[in-house]
Amino acid sequence: MNMQPSLPGSQLNMRSTNVSNAKSELSDELLESVARKVVKKEWEELALSLGFTKREIELYKSKFNDIDYDTILAMMCDWRDQDPKFATKNRLKNYLEELRMNDAAALMR
Repeated sequence: MNMQPSLPGSQLNMRSTNVSNAKSELSDELLESVARKVVKKEWEELALSLGFTKREIELYKSKFNDIDYDTILAMMCDWRDQDPKFATKNRLKNYLEELRMNDAAALMR
């Protein structure tokens, strides 16, 4: 069973989901590139923008032994896989731009 994070505005609501065509728009390779860019910045702000709660962020950090790159990559992949209609390249680009992570946003062409 694949456990996924809650959407924005919901409580800590882990639920199982099915992965569909989200990977075609937000590939693992693209998310890896974004993670390399944002890990040097305030990546936790991006996690909050993606709808993760502070508690969820702490749980992910614990799971990945406080390795920032692995943590944010896993969170972005889970966000993508949770709701492919919601987790779009354009939405991620908007979040990155709002956080002034323009070098990462530029990867969303």
